[in-house]
Amino acid sequence: MMLNVFRQILIWLLIVAAVSLAVDYLRRPALPQNFSSMPLQTLDGRTVDLAAMSQERPLLLYVWATWCSVCRYTTPSVAALANDGGNVMTVALRSGDNAALARWLAHKKIALPTINDASGQLSQGWEVQVTPTPMRSGVNQLMLSPPAEYQYALRSAPAQSLACPSVSQPALPSARPRLPAAG
Repeated sequence: MMLNVFRQILIWLLIVAAVSLAVDYLRRPALPQNFSSMPLQTLDGRTVDLAAMSQERPLLLYVWATWCSVCRYTTPSVAALANDGGNVMTVALRSGDNAALARWLAHKKIALPTINDASGQLSQGWEVQVTPTPMRSGVNQLMLSPPAEYQYALRSAPAQSLACPSVSQPALPSARPRLPAAG
């Protein structure tokens, strides 16, 4: 009887793991052709080049949104990583104009280097489909990655020393649902 219950629990855990891996595979972002030449502007007015930021050590690129319920739990951890010296850049997806986003960050007492993707155009170009979406960038490669896995590496390791399979293969546009247009 106990062995039967154990088997059922094990089967359910394997099913959940398989579904989770399939979802991660289907929602992987794609690296845009002009990634290395795409200057972006942060909320504080700095122009940043993500490819240049990832030359010496991996960069955690974290796409999030003020309206995302899961982001309420993950964004403070990413902010702590950034404040602790991690190489982090965040993209706020459809979270209002610069002033509204800055007010939201101040109200939540979160200090993050943030690019405002108010229209969702940048995230759509990267084929981001859900928030939060953490990506790791190193030497012009973009990979889906959980922040905890690279927490130590983002602080100290050179980009070339992290072996991680790239998921930047292009996908068929018709095979993936797109983010709805900003309204």
